[in-house]
Amino acid sequence: LRKRGQEPSRASAPSVVLRFRGRSGHRHDQSTRICRGASPDRSVGIMPDGLTLSMKITQNCNITGCNESNSSDTYAIEDDDFYWGVKWASNSGVEVLSMSFSSSSMGASVYNALYDAYYTDDILLLAATGNAGSESSDYPRQLSFVMGVGGLNSDGSNYGLDQYEDVSAYAGGNTTVAYCPFPGSFCTPGATTSVGGTSSATAIAAGIAGLVRANEPSLTAQQVRDRLITTARGPHNKLDALAAVTNDRPLQVTISGPTYINAVGLYDWEANPSYGNSAYSYSWEFSNDGSNWSPAGSGKDYSRYIGSTDTDFVLRVTVTSGSETDSDTHWITVATSCYPQVIC
Repeated sequence: LRKRGQEPSRASAPSVVLRFRGRSGHRHDQSTRICRGASPDRSVGIMPDGLTLSMKITQNCNITGCNESNSSDTYAIEDDDFYWGVKWASNSGVEVLSMSFSSSSMGASVYNALYDAYYTDDILLLAATGNAGSESSDYPRQLSFVMGVGGLNSDGSNYGLDQYEDVSAYAGGNTTVAYCPFPGSFCTPGATTSVGGTSSATAIAAGIAGLVRANEPSLTAQQVRDRLITTARGPHNKLDALAAVTNDRPLQVTISGPTYINAVGLYDWEANPSYGNSAYSYSWEFSNDGSNWSPAGSGKDYSRYIGSTDTDFVLRVTVTSGSETDSDTHWITVATSCYPQVIC
């Protein structure tokens, strides 16, 4: 959350983000991550000037009984409620749809509605991927056109299930705070409270997506999704709001060169860095087993003579640009000792 007066400037109209909600506390604490909250210290969410809508599609089965025969939970989302919620979003100019829930099944009508929302109505779809050890449901997070959002602990370690993660946000292990104006099972009314989980991460991701769409309204949902992924940082693709809005991609490097050598001679490999924020510096390393490394060079290119007695080896290059670092590893198979027409 940011304090008032620290919101990034934007040149266009605010985005419209719709958050499907269930239990009341779960609704309020997630929504304050996206938009303005009514907290006493005037903290605001990721997208404070955007329009965030909240729609309840969850039934309390203790009250309604729930129509689905297989529903034994206290709360349930039935297909018809889910379907009409998505259709309302498609007809109402929503640009980002945040879904902090999961289900073990999904009807064809809901699938088709989500499919049309993304491909026809240009709505970016975000879904929580589930918290480690407590979630086993697959929908909607595993759909190819739904962006899966994972959670990170404060130390950067993964909080949730990473099978369907496209990006992650700091929201695991009670590492974010939110304000709850009303009583609910997830928060204390009238106070800020620490909460976590991939539900929170999804709300944060939705707010960042809203900022990107507000700053560049011409971007499609697919382009915004790509932007969030390509500007994310670290092994779990941690979202970076400023980088996403400014399209500041992290340093990346790949090695080009032979991966199979079957003749004696001199061979070359090249480091191919992209992005970064200053000049590149290079550090090559050589290994026979991929575990024990020795320095091998400091230029953009690396050359090595391969003789008849050489064996398989591994190259690794680490590139530094300002405060950023990235590396790539290249495995090379050597078959110079093979007789002609013999596969080694």
